[in-house]
Amino acid sequence: MKQKMIVLMTSVLFCYCAGNERLSEIGGTYVNHSEGEYSVADDTLVINSISSRSYSITRKTGFQKVRDGKLLPKEQRREELTAIYEPRTRQLQETKRGRIITVNKKTGLVRMEATEYKKLP
Repeated sequence: MKQKMIVLMTSVLFCYCAGNERLSEIGGTYVNHSEGEYSVADDTLVINSISSRSYSITRKTGFQKVRDGKLLPKEQRREELTAIYEPRTRQLQETKRGRIITVNKKTGLVRMEATEYKKLP
């Protein structure tokens, strides 16, 4: 019985440590550039760990509207978000609107809604 308990506790500790290692790799700065017929935009997500499963996300968007083929002056928006990490699905769930943020640490990409962001080195 003691052996089973030791094995179980060791497994739990290993999973906890492995999970924390994954969490530390989520933080960083992610960028996206998009252009369309009506606008040009640069979007940045800065993800920082608050606690073991909570993250703060600062979303900065700079965009220029295109009217009659000409770029209008640049506009900027800033949004402060909080998200909870779900280790089972490896996703962050933003608490304000419920948006899901998917993290792919192998490729260095993050997806929020239809937008894909690339991690900066």
